[in-house]
Amino acid sequence: MRLEPVLALYIAVLSGVCAQHSSRKNRGQTQDVSWGTYVVFFHTNFHLNEPFEIFFRQLGDHYNTVEAKLISERWEDGKEINKTVATASIFLTPSKMEGTISLKLSEAAMDGSDYRYHGYYLDLKGSGKQLFENSTRVGIAYRDEPLLDEHIFVQTDKRMYKTRQKVLYRVFVLDKEMKPVDSPLDIEIFDDKNNKIKEDIGVRGLFGVSGELQLSDAPSLGAWGIKATKKYEDNETISTMGKFFVSEYVLPKYDVQLKLPDYGTVDGRELKGTVIAKYTYGKPVKGRVVLTVKNNNNYWKQEHFAPKAVQTQFEINGEAEFSIPMDTLLKFDPDLKQHSLGVEANVTEEETGESRVAFSQVNFVKEPISISFADGRTYFHENTAFFRPGFPFTTYVKVSLPDGRPLAVSGERLRVTVTYFTYNASSSYRRTVAPKTPTSQLMTFLSPYPGGQVIFMPEQFLTVPGNGVVKINLNIPSDVASGHIEALVKTKKASLNLSTFKTKSDAYINLEMKTGYVKVGDQAEFILTSNVRPSEKITYHILKQGKILETHYTNIYSANTQISFFVKMTVDMAPRSKIVAYYYNRDSDEFINDGLEFAVEMNFKNDMSLRFDRSQVAPGSNVTLSARADPNSQIFLCAVDKSVLLMDQENNNQITQRRIQEELGLHQLKPNIYNNAYLYSKLGGYDPGDLFYHADLLFMSDVRVYNFHLSLHFC
Repeated sequence: MRLEPVLALYIAVLSGVCAQHSSRKNRGQTQDVSWGTYVVFFHTNFHLNEPFEIFFRQLGDHYNTVEAKLISERWEDGKEINKTVATASIFLTPSKMEGTISLKLSEAAMDGSDYRYHGYYLDLKGSGKQLFENSTRVGIAYRDEPLLDEHIFVQTDKRMYKTRQKVLYRVFVLDKEMKPVDSPLDIEIFDDKNNKIKEDIGVRGLFGVSGELQLSDAPSLGAWGIKATKKYEDNETISTMGKFFVSEYVLPKYDVQLKLPDYGTVDGRELKGTVIAKYTYGKPVKGRVVLTVKNNNNYWKQEHFAPKAVQTQFEINGEAEFSIPMDTLLKFDPDLKQHSLGVEANVTEEETGESRVAFSQVNFVKEPISISFADGRTYFHENTAFFRPGFPFTTYVKVSLPDGRPLAVSGERLRVTVTYFTYNASSSYRRTVAPKTPTSQLMTFLSPYPGGQVIFMPEQFLTVPGNGVVKINLNIPSDVASGHIEALVKTKKASLNLSTFKTKSDAYINLEMKTGYVKVGDQAEFILTSNVRPSEKITYHILKQGKILETHYTNIYSANTQISFFVKMTVDMAPRSKIVAYYYNRDSDEFINDGLEFAVEMNFKNDMSLRFDRSQVAPGSNVTLSARADPNSQIFLCAVDKSVLLMDQENNNQITQRRIQEELGLHQLKPNIYNNAYLYSKLGGYDPGDLFYHADLLFMSDVRVYNFHLSLHFC
């Protein structure tokens, strides 16, 4: 009897590394074979009304037709009801050994029942010289919003308007390559009570549509909306809503900024800061500052038993520095070294009595130094990095100030200690005792593996360079099962566990990325090495969110020889993708694999710059703004009073590079660049099955994927 449908999603998660063992029926092949005949990859989940793509590859000339079915199951009146809700097939030949099968679940196929409360199975059936039939559970995922290839943007000249003011707006469409789309749009404007105030149907323009709305003498006050909709031929639509506010307000005349250090330490004598108050036209504000310091960690249970705040006052004339003695702060919060303080600066203008407030906070740390293993080169699983026996292993330690900036003075010494644990006592390394242990002559260190050996490597002392990142290279002995690295600078330390990546045959491939930080359109170079000669060509997939974008092949003709291949970075690969390389080892009937994750930055091909001819002008004077861009560019300018921006700090109606990237799912990536090298991430995993799982791939095959670690718990 199958599990109830409510458990389907949970089982789908566990089946990520065990899909080949989760068949509903133990049907297998109709003929006994000596080697594997096929492999299937697909994403761990599928979505309604979106293609569910299944990559099928046969490992020889075995099948000419493969059929895939998506079967739903539900329970009604105590009975199990199964229905095929999607089906597709592919045809194979000796010259076409693989292909992609695309299934799509539509609401119409569900006969009115709620698809969310069904369990789902993927059934595969192959026929030809041999037959196979296999099945596994798959999970369904839900999107809050549909996956779009086009995006609508709404821009207004500002976000806040008074009565009788004119609202200027612009609407345009971008495709996934951030290029404008000329398509008809329906534009509707609603007031805060959802009354439709204006409507334009089918308006269009390659660079968008501009319009305006004149507000009346007594418009409804509140949040208004501009809704833009695009209709497609299949009656699908996409829309977006831009908001602006109508209210009675007084524009602020000046701005207040509060500058504090990025972090604080209790070892210092004082906490210093600066308050800056200037009019929007740049002149200094003269007035008085009330500075209040609050404890961000003061729990409600202590509100009547501890000081509420520390406060002081001082004069200001555009800018004023202040300092608070550390003795005062420690009396206010004795545990300050692990807390943060909130600081508020309330500036009152001398002439008018108008007040404006700025707020900031400062985190206190025990020591003014931070150390960590850089999270780029190795994939961390339970603070563990994985190495392949016989291949060099590299990791990085980052030493910085608590705010992430490099140390003010380079040259600090980093002490690195490495301990290995072997499977047996046959290691060529001499057994040693732990350094600096007074009773070491009386103690024996036991390996966590029966009969194994504990190896304490000689300490290394490395100099911390100017950028704060130290490269650690290790040649790990082939019989090491696991290890531990500890890095110490002054009294701060970081540690990392090491675990071997296991295969049945001790055959491995190692994949590295040679090219640095890449953008769309670049050719990225990858390096592949194998410790044995592979029995067949290497297959490598480029994936994004579990979907195979590209499939390519390469060959390694001899052991311990590096080969390189290039992949062109496409829009679909941004902002982050994975690559998985593997081959089928017939001698051990297993897959040998490796993979990594890399970032791809969108390439803004059009360079643009703006420049005023003067930084200051008198009221009523002319000023010249120069704009420079590539030929055939269309430039749109928006100019507003700076006071408007002070009222609306978010200002999220403006078109910025960050807003476009976030809307298109291309969040700005912080370049992970150390020592002039981009640090990609190796995919984690104790074994080939675990690695496929971390690539977001479910796996079906008549080849048993070796599960060294997770099979002990899940399979």
